[in-house]
Amino acid sequence: MSSIGTRLAVLSAMALFGGAANAASPLSFPRSNDPRTVADWLNARTDMPLEAVVVSGPDAVFAVLPGSAPPSAAQGRRARVLQEVIDPGFVATLGGRSGELDLDVDCVGRKVLRQAYDIYAGSNLGGAVEHLGAGKTWSQTEPDTPMDAVVTAVCQPESAPRPLMASLTVAVAAPPARAAPISEIELKPPPVAPKPAAKPKTTAPAPQPRLAMAAAPMLNLGEFSSLEAARAAWVGAAAGSSGKVQRIELASGGGAVKYRALVDGYADAPEAEAACAAVKARGGSCSLR
Repeated sequence: MSSIGTRLAVLSAMALFGGAANAASPLSFPRSNDPRTVADWLNARTDMPLEAVVVSGPDAVFAVLPGSAPPSAAQGRRARVLQEVIDPGFVATLGGRSGELDLDVDCVGRKVLRQAYDIYAGSNLGGAVEHLGAGKTWSQTEPDTPMDAVVTAVCQPESAPRPLMASLTVAVAAPPARAAPISEIELKPPPVAPKPAAKPKTTAPAPQPRLAMAAAPMLNLGEFSSLEAARAAWVGAAAGSSGKVQRIELASGGGAVKYRALVDGYADAPEAEAACAAVKARGGSCSLR
């Protein structure tokens, strides 16, 4: 099994590279491989973006991100694939806890060519690293394998599986404490003072109109081609502000995945409007949502 497609499909042939197993504590693995537990573990232990995950379990999780360099061949697309082991028994098979793969993908032939593959002894690309280097030939992917899901994410992002999408929104800072949402408040008329018996009885004032309590809007900083750019926009918008929450949504369209950056956690509409105006004054893009 020398094919990189097969290696990533079953992840058993990595023992051929002689990677040393990491004797990590079982406590550093998810308690189970159900999506909610895996998502919580990834958020707590790694920098892997949940919206980029295309394979989750039973042995490992894979996320696909845009490549940092142009492809090596005209028919290829460069991608960066992150891998985290979630089953303690699989560490010895892989030879490590996490991996980073630079990959060229031929969308027409559904083939892949490895440019680099680094396997780390620790989670989140930490600890000792083994550099496996580049492959020499293109390899055909096999249907219904992790590598097949990776190729789909690169070539047809709108059709790629997203097993952890339910956990997309991640709070980076605790939002300000708010009371339970109130849809409306009824204003009651003031009490009517007693009138002398000789005077005619007066009618109580008509009730005041019902006022709706609207939630404070979020800041929409625009759509970006990469998760890193979306997060950078959020950091620039929320810099120096406490209690703000980062929200990043996928905005598919035109065959390409976009990342929409939102800032939440404002106490009221005037505060959100002032923050949006400040972003625009610094040359950024901002609208209220």
